[in-house]
Amino acid sequence: MQHIESLAPIRQIIAQSMSRYASVTPKGILLPCASMPYNPLPINIITYKPARTRYIDRKPVCRSLDGARSVDRKQSCLKCLDVRTCTAQIALDFTYRGVPFKLLLAFTSAKNFVVLIQKLSAAATPLEKAAIEIRVTDRKTWGEVHFDII
Repeated sequence: MQHIESLAPIRQIIAQSMSRYASVTPKGILLPCASMPYNPLPINIITYKPARTRYIDRKPVCRSLDGARSVDRKQSCLKCLDVRTCTAQIALDFTYRGVPFKLLLAFTSAKNFVVLIQKLSAAATPLEKAAIEIRVTDRKTWGEVHFDII
């Protein structure tokens, strides 16, 4: 039987090639195939990694899905003059009912994800084997994502 670590590159390729973007609303997680947001949403996490997005007037103008290289401009984030104005994020690849999705977490939601990782580590539970539920708390103009082990 293969170890999870040896499957990591395959999991990452699958997540990158087929994932659709989910978005956080004050009412829940909106999947591109749904008309109403899900709250809560049971998921299985494929992988996660650092990311960053530069916003102007609340609209993304540049994005990096690895925290180091821009997807749009194909330039290194370290050489970009605007890197200090980027929002640090966590790019979370997950599946819901076997379909892969990508969710970008920032600020408090990213902190809440780090707490989940710490809980799983303390319980010696591999992230890939954990059943997770995403809940969103309505903060009026934005949604704060919480993670529960189910």
